[in-house]
Amino acid sequence: MPQEPTPGAKPSPDVVDPLLKEYNSSGNRGHFSAIYDGDYAHLVQDERMMDGKLVAFEPILSTVVPVNLQEGTCWDLVKNLLAEVQQARKIPIVNALPPLGPWDARICSISGHDLPARQVLRQLLDQIAARSGGSPGARFLWTLVHDPNDNAYSFSTQTVPGPVEPASAPEKPQPKPQTPATGSKLFNLGPTPAVKKN
Repeated sequence: MPQEPTPGAKPSPDVVDPLLKEYNSSGNRGHFSAIYDGDYAHLVQDERMMDGKLVAFEPILSTVVPVNLQEGTCWDLVKNLLAEVQQARKIPIVNALPPLGPWDARICSISGHDLPARQVLRQLLDQIAARSGGSPGARFLWTLVHDPNDNAYSFSTQTVPGPVEPASAPEKPQPKPQTPATGSKLFNLGPTPAVKKN
């Protein structure tokens, strides 16, 4: 599950790592770590509870997939990727994405074979975000959440807008040059008082 960053900001280990350390020492289920990848931080489960103790666990999207379908609609490629992960890991993944908008008819492509599913998913979501007509630099972040009761995973995404350009200050109009008489009227200085000579 990638970190949800501030638009335009890169995830910082100085921020993410202390949060993970706090969670991992809290006694809650599982153990999590971060995989830093450019402007993404993937928060992944690397240990899970088995028979009352933590054991090593390969993150689901670290699964290497053959990438059988290289080009097609973005929707078909995402569904195919999740199906390949399910087959490799023998776990159900519920896809919570409706086939609407940028997911439906647009064509996406994948570069490479035998890649970690995370890399394939990032390729696809970056393409979908670029073609979705949202704000410049917008992207999709995703979650893959485990339900221990069913031992199943639920996949969903959300859009994060691109970096916000700072608003430029409006130019101030330059004052017109003023004659001394105009200046006196402008500041209501009145007539210059007479100086009495002794």
